[in-house]
Amino acid sequence: NLFQVASDASGTGAAVIGTAAQGVLAAGASGNTTISDTFSAGVWYVRVCADTVTAVAESNEINNCGAWTAVTVSATAAPNLTAGAVTPTVATLGTAVTLSSTITNSGTASTQSTFTDLFQMANDASGTGATSIGTDINVGKTAGASGPSTLSYTFTSGGTKYVRVCADNNDSMVGTIPESNESDNCSAWTAITVSVPAVPNLTAGSVTP
Repeated sequence: NLFQVASDASGTGAAVIGTAAQGVLAAGASGNTTISDTFSAGVWYVRVCADTVTAVAESNEINNCGAWTAVTVSATAAPNLTAGAVTPTVATLGTAVTLSSTITNSGTASTQSTFTDLFQMANDASGTGATSIGTDINVGKTAGASGPSTLSYTFTSGGTKYVRVCADNNDSMVGTIPESNESDNCSAWTAITVSVPAVPNLTAGSVTP
């Protein structure tokens, strides 16, 4: 018996899943035929065609295939971690600032454990010269939950800096949580203006009298 899968009820793109041997059937008898296979998520159409190698001489050789049956395959539940924009967007040179990003589990399952969030700084909005500036250990998140990831950081030079956060990543950009999408963990690069603090300038006047 031949098992086939297609993309619609008309059999478009029909492909062979595999075959299964059938035991002898007496006149008027019936029996089950089975096969094991793995499908990706979506709606698939499956049918079985009996005696496809025509090993059995039949009175009718054109009615061996069953109808295409719709099989709905659901996606495996898994977490999906994303990071929001970094705040604040202003800082002062030499003064510690708490950088923050909202981490959201938009997946359909809990992370089950804690994970690491990576903070990075770069020279421009494209991430040129990106380097790690620290990490934060985040608590586990149930499906749909969100919460902040924070880092206290002191900028050592003024100007415009670009910072982003990558959920479930360490300094080597490696995570520990299996996710449904591993490519959307990082936020966009956020521009942070680092101002140079005003300093006094003391001068002395002429001596009198």
